[in-house]
Amino acid sequence: MIDCHCHCHCHGRRHRHRHRLAAVAALLALLGGACSTSAHGPASTTTSVASRVSTPVPTRAGAGNSGAAASNPGSASAPLVATPEPWSLPYPVSRPVVLPDGADFLILGGLASGDVSTSRIVSVDPVAGQGQVAGQLALAVHDSAGAQLHGEWFVFGGGSYSTVSQVQAWVAGRATQIATLPDARSDLSSAVVDGTAYVVGGFDGTAMTPDILATTDGVSFRTVGRLVVPVRYAAVAAAGGALWVVGGVTSTSEGGTAETDAIQRFDLGTGQTTQVGHLPQPMGHATAIALGGQVYVLGGRSATVPSSTIWRIDTATGAAQPAGNLPQALSDAGSVVVGGVGYLVGGEVTGPQAPLATVVALRPAGG
Repeated sequence: MIDCHCHCHCHGRRHRHRHRLAAVAALLALLGGACSTSAHGPASTTTSVASRVSTPVPTRAGAGNSGAAASNPGSASAPLVATPEPWSLPYPVSRPVVLPDGADFLILGGLASGDVSTSRIVSVDPVAGQGQVAGQLALAVHDSAGAQLHGEWFVFGGGSYSTVSQVQAWVAGRATQIATLPDARSDLSSAVVDGTAYVVGGFDGTAMTPDILATTDGVSFRTVGRLVVPVRYAAVAAAGGALWVVGGVTSTSEGGTAETDAIQRFDLGTGQTTQVGHLPQPMGHATAIALGGQVYVLGGRSATVPSSTIWRIDTATGAAQPAGNLPQALSDAGSVVVGGVGYLVGGEVTGPQAPLATVVALRPAGG
């Protein structure tokens, strides 16, 4: 097994030579073991740590990585209209954290052109179509997760010089490291429900991390559940009193193309995770968003082939239904909901060396 964040796009070009000897030593140490994860599992498989859930049952669901609120989900067909914005981001980016900031949104970290982690925090006004640098993270990271909690913005873990455990907070125009996750974790996802951020899946540099964590302050974390199928690069959104964890990568090597088609549902009230359905094909590196009471999965890739398909996850049955197409096939984008509109931010088509500067507006058909 090779730590996925020991290659160039986590170190950055300028760190390659500095860490070459360390990378070789890590490779030799890791070749002695292997870890594999099944990409499929029975739909009835369930895990539970309900005894460790200490918060009341949430009554309102938040939207994927954005932390925005979602209305009660429905089961009717709900196509999503994806329209490319006529303006571009000030900088191309993939694998960022994207969080709401009133009527604007913030892009925190990610991969910049040349496969290098960036520390930039970019503020974007989607109505005016303008963006500008608002600050810098304390540590350049990508493949992180994030949350807006009580007027503060948090970035959890990610890849940098290696897989890291740092929690960074952006408060009053300044970013600082304020805490650490229980373990180092990259390639993770998150969702916010009623003031609680949930951290889902990821990779600790050696193995998958099945634990689902919860925090209300970005500092203290508790384990509230476990995934049935441990994954990294999963699409995660919250709706209907549950977290929906769709697809993801099951390989522990960066070059691995083993993905899962599993659709997993974590019940926020009981602490149980159940595999409730399957995508039509295995998919990783997709983005999820909760919009108009529906959960949508956007883009992603199977092996090295990116997808333009939008899937709606039926929150009553767990089935995946076609719900439209993106303007182009892409993976590893960020997402956010502001002003009732969803936005798909940046991403990749040909790989992390050439991120996108595009923004796609997402609206339910007829909305």
